[in-house]
Amino acid sequence: MIVNMIPWQSETNTIKELFRQVSELIRSLNNYKQNDRTKNLEQQKLTRDLQKLIEIFQNVQNLEAVKSRQLVEAAKQTVTINVSDSDSDANESSSLLTTAQAHSSGNQMRQLQQQQHQTNLNNEIYFNSSMIAERETEIQEIEQGILELNEIFKDLGTIVTDQQSLLDNIETNVNNVAIHTSSASNELTIANENHRKKQKTKNLILLFLVIVFIVFLTMMIS
Repeated sequence: MIVNMIPWQSETNTIKELFRQVSELIRSLNNYKQNDRTKNLEQQKLTRDLQKLIEIFQNVQNLEAVKSRQLVEAAKQTVTINVSDSDSDANESSSLLTTAQAHSSGNQMRQLQQQQHQTNLNNEIYFNSSMIAERETEIQEIEQGILELNEIFKDLGTIVTDQQSLLDNIETNVNNVAIHTSSASNELTIANENHRKKQKTKNLILLFLVIVFIVFLTMMIS
């Protein structure tokens, strides 16, 4: 008898749904463009962390799918063997029935035991076949879930690329502002220097005029 190989399928579906919801939240958050480099870096880190978690979960899912397929194949072989045994037992029961007709009292108990064994074997074959079909359906769900996670992973990769482009633009803008600020500062320094030179020239001219006036006034008095 094979056992339930994927008892946590509902938890797996819950985890996949959480990944999907968080991915949508990150996408919505990414639509609000910000010029705050720190916040954008934190958002990018959050996205990459989610990518890592999805990648780990995908690896676990892949291993589970491989293991489940191996168990299903083993179970199929068991069912095949049981079917073969069942056919052999059926033939033996038929032979016993013929013999029992000739030796009714001696083989009746053995015949009943053989029939009970045949019934149990048939029930086990039916149960195992049903379980195999169920497990194969669950394996298909795992593989479908892996494909869905791949799509989420790709979407997050696109978001990371967009975030990096935004960060690069912010850095470029910051550098441009720094360059413009430096250029403006240099221009202001030059302007101040020119202003000081002009003011000095004016002062010299004024001083010269004062001296000329004093000399002229002295000559007039004399």
